[in-house]
Amino acid sequence: MLAIFKRPHLRACQEYAEIAVELNSLRRVPSFTDFERLLRGELKNIYGEAPEVFRNGIMYSTKSDPCSFACCLSCTQLDMLRDFDVAVEKEQQLQEKYQKAEEDYQRYTEENKDRKPTRKKLIEDEKARKRLKEMKRDAVDAEYEVQKLSKKLANVFDIAAIRVPLC
Repeated sequence: MLAIFKRPHLRACQEYAEIAVELNSLRRVPSFTDFERLLRGELKNIYGEAPEVFRNGIMYSTKSDPCSFACCLSCTQLDMLRDFDVAVEKEQQLQEKYQKAEEDYQRYTEENKDRKPTRKKLIEDEKARKRLKEMKRDAVDAEYEVQKLSKKLANVFDIAAIRVPLC
């Protein structure tokens, strides 16, 4: 079981509970429905009951402003967290693939620099340069996607606690 929620809970009253959360565990939750199920289980475990529907939403605070629960945690944000992790992995793979291809191309051109350029060799070199250019474009696009998601998720990356309605 994922240890998303830290104990003891930060605060609780009749209307809501404030619970510190673990971002790395939150990232591994498969869906928002699963997150809500885990949250209901946590609330039932600690308080004896949990609402069927979180009416006013699940709000969260950030480490930079732990007393302000102004942000709403949504299904979209959890999906973007998973998308971010996938994008980071894809970007790393594309960068490694591009760097290896670039090194191979440099080594090949260095080894063959003294050979007389034939028409076939010139055509092959042009194709190799085009492939490298496409690989670099793919790597840069993946890097851009990571940066874009990173900006959208800045507050989620800084999540400190959630405020959950109890009624």
